Amino acid sequence: DGVATSLETGRRIRTPSVKKQRLVERDIEAATRELNRNEIEVTAIERYDATKTGSYLVEYGLTPPRLSAGDKVTLYERDGKVAFYSVKRERAVTIEPGIEDKLDLLEARKDAVADVSTATAELQDLETRRTAMGSEISALAQQVEALKELRAAEETRIEALAERRGTIATGLGDLESTLERLSVRHTEVLDLVERDRPVRDVSEVDSATDAALREMGIRSVGELASAKPAALRDARVATSIVNARKLINAAKKRLNR
Repeated sequence: DGVATSLETGRRIRTPSVKKQRLVERDIEAATRELNRNEIEVTAIERYDATKTGSYLVEYGLTPPRLSAGDKVTLYERDGKVAFYSVKRERAVTIEPGIEDKLDLLEARKDAVADVSTATAELQDLETRRTAMGSEISALAQQVEALKELRAAEETRIEALAERRGTIATGLGDLESTLERLSVRHTEVLDLVERDRPVRDVSEVDSATDAALREMGIRSVGELASAKPAALRDARVATSIVNARKLINAAKKRLNR
């Protein structure tokens, strides 16, 4: 409750009023009900605009410490609560000249100083947070640069591996070609070795046949495999063309093992 002075009786009388501190950060609906209950009119509820914080602080600092019956108030809402308010007073009760106005002015200045101090502290906090965020951003930038360097090193390593793989692939191709040539040469050598084996190594050739073949000049398996059936028959190595072919086929079979 507030106290006002009656000009007729000269006595102090109680009038409905609300302290300004009771409104800030209160639920909009609850604040409106309390103001209406104390005969204070809420003329408007406006959304809080962060870009006008300075104007709000000045306007709020000039408000009296108490709102009295007959005052008209504009509330500024932020997240469903009262952030600030402004007041246009149309008081019906005449107060004692000078005294309460000076008290109200002093209280208003005191509250304004407190509000400015709070705003300054908030600004300092924001500056501290901005500095911390700057440090975090700088650290992140350094991490990004480090990752770029790692990526470049990895790309270089991958390129080196790709080049090495190409070299290995070329080497493997050359090795395969060499192995193929060696395989062919190995087969040729084995064939030569088999062809140069004594004709006696052929299963169908006994000692008598070996001696007869030697008289013909046939001493190796290869020479027997290349002989003509008729020549073997005529040299009496084989008794017939059929038997001669058996000897020749046995030599060829030996070569093809």
